[in-house]
Amino acid sequence: MRVLSTATIFLVAAGFAAPASAQEDGSFTGPRVEAIAGWDNFSAGHGESDSEDDFVFGGAIGYDYQMQNIVVGAELELTGAGTSSTVRSYMTPSDLFRVEADRDIYIGARLGYAFTPQFLGYVKAGYTNLRIESTYIPSVPGQNTIDDAADSDGFRAGLGLEYRFSQGFYGKGEYRYSNYGDVRGYDLDVDRNQIVVGLGYRF
Repeated sequence: MRVLSTATIFLVAAGFAAPASAQEDGSFTGPRVEAIAGWDNFSAGHGESDSEDDFVFGGAIGYDYQMQNIVVGAELELTGAGTSSTVRSYMTPSDLFRVEADRDIYIGARLGYAFTPQFLGYVKAGYTNLRIESTYIPSVPGQNTIDDAADSDGFRAGLGLEYRFSQGFYGKGEYRYSNYGDVRGYDLDVDRNQIVVGLGYRF
């Protein structure tokens, strides 16, 4: 969490240090804030598992700097979802192991190319931390259900398109893939695919 706090301070400080606002220079330079929402698919990646689709939502802050047609930036994002995945016959025949995605914190960088003064294509990558809630339901009658929750570290990569409207507003569409590995020692390979849209404002 210390890393996330330091990153937040850096992004805010960079915003105040910007030489000109996006409205003034007509570029992708400047601090920004955005809301995002979209499709989320979550998978436990083990044997007889079912992945589920659900809705992801959240927000982000960031800072970008444009040098001719090249745009570099950093961002910090917080999202939430109720997406889950169920593994059948995980330890014994007919048992169930269910994992559910909770909040997700992402911090990373992006690199883009401004095809026009309004249109930006970009790729992104960074660190992500997912809160995962798990439930193990044994197949033997009388055995207790086991509930657990843990934070899982992972990486995210993605690509997107951003369009800059007037008065500092912008919209974007983005695909991203995240992988979180195992969950507190369980033999899983948790990952997710997301397609999101966003609406933001660059100061």
